[in-house]
Amino acid sequence: MIHSILKRSTNDFHKALEVKLRVLLSADISLDQYASVHKKFFGFYRPIEERLFSIRRWDDPELQLEDRLKTPLLIDDLACLDVDHEKLAGLPVCGTLPGLETVPEALGCLYVLEGSTLGGQIITAHLKKVLPLDESRGCSFFNNYGNDVGRMWSSFLRVLTRHCDSNGDADAVVHSACQTFESLDRWFSDAA
Repeated sequence: MIHSILKRSTNDFHKALEVKLRVLLSADISLDQYASVHKKFFGFYRPIEERLFSIRRWDDPELQLEDRLKTPLLIDDLACLDVDHEKLAGLPVCGTLPGLETVPEALGCLYVLEGSTLGGQIITAHLKKVLPLDESRGCSFFNNYGNDVGRMWSSFLRVLTRHCDSNGDADAVVHSACQTFESLDRWFSDAA
């Protein structure tokens, strides 16, 4: 139920973001363009994952939040793209993040972040064809769960559904998911 509500409520946001990121599926994407997109993702994921980890009361062991971190993957990919630690430290970070103080807000945000892992499989397959990249060299962010992407998505949906069924937080979760999409859209609209 909550998944259907979220999907319907965020559909327009999702489509708008796909348009902004269509370069990732371009037949003539360059390594520089790819690196630029990766830097933007790093600037979003780093502060948002820090905030997600500051929220207490994550009491569902199935969530496996540590296994869902993407910042380390972005760091590895950027290193393959010649972005060293000094350059990494100087990259801009998103300052307009969604509110992330409660578990429902975190779950709404994670709906967006975890949902992107599904499209990451398509992006990975494309990038391997057009750039000198693979899952272990420059494409680990988009290939984050590899063959486990379906299992990880399903386990997240179970956690989300259990939480909403038990606590009646569907409205807060949906609001946070929409805020996350809006924040990500603004971040990718800003000049790199």
